[in-house]
Amino acid sequence: MSKSNMLFGADPEVFAVYEKDGEYFAFPPVSLLEQGIPVEENGDHPIVFRDKDGGYLHIDGAAFEMCVPPSSNWENVWEQCDSLQKGFEPTLGNFPHLCEHKLKALPTVNWEVDRWQYMGAAFDYANRMGCDKDFDVWKFAAPSEEVDVMDATYHPYRYGGGHIHVSGTPKIATEPLNAIEAMILTVGLAATAYSTVPDLERLRTFRFGRPSKHRIQNYPDGAIGVEYRTPSCSWVGDKSLAKIIFEWAKIGIEELLENNLLAELKDIHEKVAYAITNTDQELAVELLEYVETKL
Repeated sequence: MSKSNMLFGADPEVFAVYEKDGEYFAFPPVSLLEQGIPVEENGDHPIVFRDKDGGYLHIDGAAFEMCVPPSSNWENVWEQCDSLQKGFEPTLGNFPHLCEHKLKALPTVNWEVDRWQYMGAAFDYANRMGCDKDFDVWKFAAPSEEVDVMDATYHPYRYGGGHIHVSGTPKIATEPLNAIEAMILTVGLAATAYSTVPDLERLRTFRFGRPSKHRIQNYPDGAIGVEYRTPSCSWVGDKSLAKIIFEWAKIGIEELLENNLLAELKDIHEKVAYAITNTDQELAVELLEYVETKL
């Protein structure tokens, strides 16, 4: 299998929002369901928009999550995410008294606890965090944080993930945990170093933005891939940031993983974890420059 078979994918989350006191607050998708917006039944995740290329946008708790087909070209992934948002936004435009007409790709948005805590069972998914089990290859999370759904009824924020999937090279399938480590040392640092909203990134690292969050994926076509869950959704609204992140993903897999360079970078793990957890952008840039010296 050649390097050209590497595939990218993503399932980022974005928010319907309203503004209050100069800050953005998440507007719960369930409230749009109550307004009668058209949906396609899909269990707990109703689909609100499909595009002609096989992507769709569905409700995921307090956010909207995208599902896009994999591609060998990261630009296809980004452009389909952009298209899904724009395809759904005319529906939001029907409710200017409730929320803005554009979805927002922000790492952290406010949540109006007093407004939404007594809305009943329909709001259960909006008032919790977590679903399928997350894993932490560097073990920075307590075991309970890897498996438990968190009651977020009284939590003042909601968080947007920008999960990145990769598959298609030999060692992703045979060494998935090493593939995640390669992503931490490239994608994790790049997402931290070049974000334009570092303060919002830092709020997210209390749980979802930990340095080494991941899942190993068995895809429908039989391929084994990895999902790196640390990055936020910031890249979804910023193509220049997406370019940096996905190009570093390619370096991580094709250079660090496939060319067996990970052992040469063991000495910086602690600094990498600190930079990502604390959104220390200066340190993240320095560490990326050090990674480049090993290529």
